[in-house]
Amino acid sequence: MVVSEMADSRRRLQIRLTGEGVRQGRVPVQLFARKLQCLQESILQIALGKQSRERDISRGGRRPAFLERQCELFLVETVPGSFLARLELAPPEPTLFEGIPDLGEAALADLRRTLGAIEAQDAGVLESVLPDPSLRRIVLRTVANVLHAKGDDYAVELAIGDTPPIAGLVRPGRELLSQLAGPAPVSAKPSREIQLALIHARCLARFDEAGKPAIQEIIDWDFVDSHPYRPAQVGWGERRFVLQHELACAVTVEGNAWTVIYEPLHIYATGESREGALQEFAEEFASLWDMYASAPDDQLTQDAIMLKSRLRALVSEVKDAR
Repeated sequence: MVVSEMADSRRRLQIRLTGEGVRQGRVPVQLFARKLQCLQESILQIALGKQSRERDISRGGRRPAFLERQCELFLVETVPGSFLARLELAPPEPTLFEGIPDLGEAALADLRRTLGAIEAQDAGVLESVLPDPSLRRIVLRTVANVLHAKGDDYAVELAIGDTPPIAGLVRPGRELLSQLAGPAPVSAKPSREIQLALIHARCLARFDEAGKPAIQEIIDWDFVDSHPYRPAQVGWGERRFVLQHELACAVTVEGNAWTVIYEPLHIYATGESREGALQEFAEEFASLWDMYASAPDDQLTQDAIMLKSRLRALVSEVKDAR
C-alpha cells in the first residue's frame, strides 16, 4: 500500500524502543509484533466505544467492517538505532462531510488522551474519554501491554500526531489499573460488543474426571489476526488478476469459521482458517470473472450486468501466473 508522505499528522503515530534490549536497531520480532498488535487493538476498541455511544449501534461480538477499515494501521517506515517505527491509518475514505475526522482520527486523539490520563493517574479524564466501564477496563489493559514494565531491558516511547512524545511511562500495576478503571459494573449486563475478542492463549488447566479442562492460569495470549484483507491482486490457478486499486475486505471469525467479505461483488468466502478463507475468496473471484466478465449483456439479468461492469472496472489486466 502506498501512503502519501504528506499524510495528515492527525493520522500518524510512532513507537520507539530504546535500551539494552534493542541493540544496533535490532528488536525481537515477537516483542515488536505484540506492541503493534496492542496499539491496533487499543485504537479499534476506542473507536468501537465511540461509534456505539454516538450512533447507538449494537452489533453483538462483531465489529462493523467500516470501523476496521478506518482504524487499520500501516507500518510505513522503520528507523534503526534506537528502534523507531512510524505508523499511519489507512487513507480516509471519500465523504460528503469534508473536514470532519473519521473514527480512526478520533480514536487516535482519544488514545493520546488515554495515555496522558494514565501518566497523570487521572481517573476523571479516563472516564470522560471512555465512559463505558467495561470498555475502559479493556482499553486500559491493552494500552498497558504497549508500555514497558518496571525492570524490562527496553523502554517504550509513543508519539501521536504533532503532540509531544510520551516517554518513560511505565506499565501500571494491577492496583493502579483498578483505580483508574473505577468500580466494576455489578448490575449492568455485560456488553458482548465490547467484551468479546478472539484470542490465542497458552494456559495451565486442570482436568476433571470427565476430561473437561478448567483454566487455572493464563500464561500468555495474543489477538487472532482478523484485520481486513487488502489485496492489490488476486491469484488463482495459473492466472493473476491485477486490480485497479486495493480492495478493503472485512474478515470475521465465528467459532472455527473465518469469512472474507467483499460486498460490492457479493463475495462471502468461508474457510476453517484465515488462509483457507483467502483461498476460497480467490476461487470465488476467479469464478465470477469467468462467469460474467465476457458474457454478452443479452444473456445476463440487470443485476448481472452491473456485476459484470464492476468486475471489468476493477481488473486492469489478467496475467499468466506460471
